[in-house]
Amino acid sequence: MDQKTMDDLLLVGSDKPIGYVPLSTIIECGYDPQSLAGELQAKGLSTYILSEEQTRVKVDGGVYSTIGGVLCAFHKAALEELLSLPQNQKILERAQWPKDVDGFARAVNTKIVPFATPLHDLIAEAFGHKKTKSSTVVQDY
Repeated sequence: MDQKTMDDLLLVGSDKPIGYVPLSTIIECGYDPQSLAGELQAKGLSTYILSEEQTRVKVDGGVYSTIGGVLCAFHKAALEELLSLPQNQKILERAQWPKDVDGFARAVNTKIVPFATPLHDLIAEAFGHKKTKSSTVVQDY
């Protein structure tokens, strides 16, 4: 694992309101998840840790763990600003997703979202990814 993998958490801020990294990856990169969460909180970010059981989702009648446990960090003010835009509130309402920052941040790691939908694009924007003219998500690396 390289530092780019950890950047999904370490670069969270006003331009990248949310990020997460699987717990196993954090450990492989030499970090302790609890200590890292504390460091991120000291920077003014909100964090939570979900266990593998908490990240399991149901798909077509089966239960799958998509990512195992995760550490998620989010910049509350930046995420609130993004989610509060009227067009984004409509997207969340239509998708029956939480409109509040904390609920949205948890749903990102506990729900499956179809690709090429307005909700998928909104989530990508929250992760700091850019969209092309065709609305295809492109990671900003």
